[in-house]
Amino acid sequence: MWREIRCCNDSASVIEGPCVGNGRLEPGNLIADEYVVGEALRVGGAGAVYRAVRRGTGERCAVMVLSSSLGDVATRERLVELARVGPSIESEHVPAVLAAGFDRTLQAAWLVTEEIEGEALPAVLAKTGPLPIGVVSGLMRQVFDALASAHEAGVVHGALTADDVFVAPSPRAKGAGWVSVLGFGVARGLAERRWQEGLREDDSSTLHSADVRALGMLGLAMLSGKAEPGGESTLAPSATLQGLGVPDAVALGWFDAWFEACVAAEPEAQFQSVEEAEEAWEHGVAAPQRAGRPRWALGALALVLVGVAVTAALHLRGRVERHAPAGGAAGVGHRPAAPRSHCPAGMVWLPGGQFLMGSREDRGDPDQRPRHVVNMSGFCMERTEVTVGAYGRYWALRGHPPELAPDEGFNCNWRRADRVDHPMNCIDWRAARDYCEWPGHPGGPRRLPTEAQWEFAAHGPEGGRYPWGDGVPGEQVCWSGVSPRLGTCQVGASRRDVTSTGLVDMAGNVAEWTADLYAPQYAVPDAAVPIDPAGPESTPDGLRVFRGGTWAISVPSGLRAATRGRHTESMRARGVGWRCVRGPSGDDP
Repeated sequence: MWREIRCCNDSASVIEGPCVGNGRLEPGNLIADEYVVGEALRVGGAGAVYRAVRRGTGERCAVMVLSSSLGDVATRERLVELARVGPSIESEHVPAVLAAGFDRTLQAAWLVTEEIEGEALPAVLAKTGPLPIGVVSGLMRQVFDALASAHEAGVVHGALTADDVFVAPSPRAKGAGWVSVLGFGVARGLAERRWQEGLREDDSSTLHSADVRALGMLGLAMLSGKAEPGGESTLAPSATLQGLGVPDAVALGWFDAWFEACVAAEPEAQFQSVEEAEEAWEHGVAAPQRAGRPRWALGALALVLVGVAVTAALHLRGRVERHAPAGGAAGVGHRPAAPRSHCPAGMVWLPGGQFLMGSREDRGDPDQRPRHVVNMSGFCMERTEVTVGAYGRYWALRGHPPELAPDEGFNCNWRRADRVDHPMNCIDWRAARDYCEWPGHPGGPRRLPTEAQWEFAAHGPEGGRYPWGDGVPGEQVCWSGVSPRLGTCQVGASRRDVTSTGLVDMAGNVAEWTADLYAPQYAVPDAAVPIDPAGPESTPDGLRVFRGGTWAISVPSGLRAATRGRHTESMRARGVGWRCVRGPSGDDP
């Protein structure tokens, strides 16, 4: 016989027995006249999760009953409806929502998901104690996949703890255990509600930050064997692990920097995405600190401390192809993936080819002539302009050298907490060059692009007047031609300013330093077509070229791919930033 469920309201704590309104059930309870509740998997947080069996079919599943702490009856009813129709999370580590509803008789909001196997992480750690780094990496990779897939779908967890991570034996996990991450059903509903209320963009950074912080705590929990590692210790995490007798803890020196970049309170000091945290983890695991290793090698935990972009990392995972809309009408986040072997995360592969560099005689300024044919080898280019957050982490790893500190002040983005994901500006050519050539980047040093590389990337294979083609710019470009702007924009936010290869902000936002010295006209050989040309080796005035338009430009011609600018190497302009390039397959550009 099925057990009857008693009803209660939020003040029913004085009533003994199960209280559905507060998310508590007992084995044998029947919900929605269809699902028979089994043992509890997790109680607390957004609600309680139970193993369950579908009545009549015997199908195994899991049932979550939402806690009244999420709101009144109407709020919870709306949440489960949004969870049912909300965005799908394409990860095998996130149990899919199969059904959702609100039982008015029981006053219970519920979700049904795929079957959840295994035990919660705290129960696992209680049996095993500290886990070896190889096992931890296997588990963390699955958590990375779950969170990154959810973020791609516009869903953040926001309250992830060890209780939400379930581990089950599985040959697919190669000895680490198979991970399922719970709690995304409610997160889907919350995400959809935020989107409908117009809050999705405003609160995304805060919510992403909570998920990134959770990654740090999960990594420490697995390595220490404690589901809730003590937060009062002044010791570095690796020292704490050594004190606990964790095997090979001395080789985990890289973990300190990784952990701090997860849990940092300052936005500019924290990983900007799950992909950044994952890339950093992989670099740390691949190159642990050993006796005799130079100190700068730990800066390889630079890993991604140099602005790995979310979308490019998603490309490398192969997720973007699955979600790209039919017919090729892809947005900024749905561009073709670069081959994994070519470019580090955050960079876009540009196959070599031939293009016309410069402007026709009847178009553009005299220094954009003569127009000439150029052959280019393939190369990698950073998808976005270098952000404030990426430069801040690099600057910290370099030891805060004053000569590399950007200017502060009006319309300068440095030390602006609200502009962590804006392009770095107010910085001179030498500091931009040093940033690119730093050996701590994923894959090694990079460099500033030549003029030819920059213009080839901005034109794209189509050779349009602007990075997106020949159509005039509009509101979806970061410039002042439609209405005056008071500063830069978030990188990648300008939906029109995207090349066919996925590079963003090549026309607006900030202009970009190149490696080349300025010459008033291009030097073109009489016969042979130049291959990968660079600027002159020396000039009398030593001016450097920057390319692209800025947020302050108000005339369309200033956004053309052929437009050139120049200034002294010491100039620190509010409208000039940069991005880096690198050759394929690890070759230095």
